[in-house]
Amino acid sequence: MSISFFEFKRWVLIFGLTFGYLSASPLQISTTSQSVILINAQNGKILYKKNAYKKLYPASTTKIATCLMALHRAESLDEIINCPLDCLIKIPKKLKIENKYQDPAYRLEPDGTSYGIYPGEKLTVRDLLYGMMLGSGNDASNVLAYHFSKGNINQFMKDTNKYLESIGCLSTKFFNPHGLHYPQHVSTARDLAILAKEALRNPEFVKIVSTVNYQRPKTNKQQPKIITSTNRLLREGPNKFDRCFGIKTGYHQLAGYNFVGAAKDGERTLISVVLKAPSSNDAFKDTVKLFEAAFSEKILTRLLINHQESIFTKKLKKIKDELQAGLREDLYVQYYPSEEEAFYPDIHWLDVKLPVRKGDKVGEVFVKLSNNHIVKKQDLIALNNLELSFWQRFLESVFNYRIYLIYSIGALSCLVSISILISKRKTNSRDVEINQ
Repeated sequence: MSISFFEFKRWVLIFGLTFGYLSASPLQISTTSQSVILINAQNGKILYKKNAYKKLYPASTTKIATCLMALHRAESLDEIINCPLDCLIKIPKKLKIENKYQDPAYRLEPDGTSYGIYPGEKLTVRDLLYGMMLGSGNDASNVLAYHFSKGNINQFMKDTNKYLESIGCLSTKFFNPHGLHYPQHVSTARDLAILAKEALRNPEFVKIVSTVNYQRPKTNKQQPKIITSTNRLLREGPNKFDRCFGIKTGYHQLAGYNFVGAAKDGERTLISVVLKAPSSNDAFKDTVKLFEAAFSEKILTRLLINHQESIFTKKLKKIKDELQAGLREDLYVQYYPSEEEAFYPDIHWLDVKLPVRKGDKVGEVFVKLSNNHIVKKQDLIALNNLELSFWQRFLESVFNYRIYLIYSIGALSCLVSISILISKRKTNSRDVEINQ
C-alpha cells in the first residue's frame, strides 16, 4: 500500500482498526473474594477484575501508603525516634462505637496488631517500617505518622490523601495510618493496585515487603526478638508461592481478609488485590490463582506492518517526483492475551534534503500505546533516488554563487575599511610625533 504524508491520518484510522483485534481475552478465574483486580506492574494493564471499583475497608493494606510516605520523607532510615505516649493510647472498639467515632481516628484498639512499643522507647525509622509492614504494627504506623508530621497525625493523613489523589487513587480516603476501622476510611481494589504499582518503584519498599524475618533490636525498653511477615506466600508452608515477593495483608471484622500481592516471572511483574475474602486462606488462594493463570499465558506475536507491502510517500519541494520510503523488515509486536493493548502508529519524517539516495534514512515509524509509550520503532528508508534536474542544479549553483559573492564582497569591504582605519591612525600618530 502507498501512503502519502497528507493521507496519513486516514491511514491511522485503518491501522487502528486493524490493531483493534489485539483486545484482551480476560483470564477465566473463579475467586471467592468480594473485590479483585490483577494488573501488570509495568504498564498498568488490567488482566482480571471483579468489583474492582467498589469502595471497601482496606484494613492494614493502608500501611502501604504510610510506608511510602515515610520513605519519601525520611532523610535516614537510621534516624532514632523517641516513641511518644499519644501514639500508643488504646480505646476499645465498643467505646469507639459508643462515642460515634468522635475520638481521633488514629487511636489504637486493645486487640489490634502491635509491634509492642513502650512509651519513650527508642527505635529507628527502619525498625518501625519493618515492624509496620511485616508484623502489621498499628503502633509503629502511628509513631511514623507522628514523626513525619511533626506531631500532627491528622496533617499526615491530609498529606497522604493529597498524594494518593495525585497518583490516581480517586476513590480512596484514609483517616488513620494503620487501617483500623473508621466509617469513612475506604479504598478500592483498583486504587490499591495503583498504590502498589507506585510503591514498587521504590527499591527500599521492595526490600522491606520481601523480607520474611526481621530482628527487632534491643532497645532502652526491650530485649531483641524476631518479627515474621504476615504474608504467608513468602513463608515456608502450604501457601508459599515462590514467585511472590510481597506486599501486605489486612484484616478487621468489617473489612474481611484483604491482601495486596506482587509476583514476578521473568520480565513480567504482576500486582494482585483481593478484598473481603471469606478467610485468610481464601485471600491467599485467590491470589495464587490469579498469578498462576497469568503466568501460564503464552506470549503472542502479531504482524503490524509488512515491509514488502507498505510504502510511505512524501511530497518534497522543488521536484515533481514523490519520495518513496519503507521499512527494512517487518514490524511485529508481542503481547499477552489477557492484557488490553491498543496500538497506534506514528510517523516522523526527517528534514529531507536533496539529493536522496536509495537506502538513506528519511524518517522513523513508531508504534505507541494509548499513553504515548513507544513499544516499537523502526527506521524509514528511501526506496528511490531523488535529485534536482540539471537546470535546477545550475540555477541553485548560480544562486549560491551570488550569495557567496555578496558575502565575499561584504567581507572584503570590511577588511578594506579596517585597513584604512588602521592606516589613518598610524598617520595621525606620526603627525603628533613631528609636531612635538
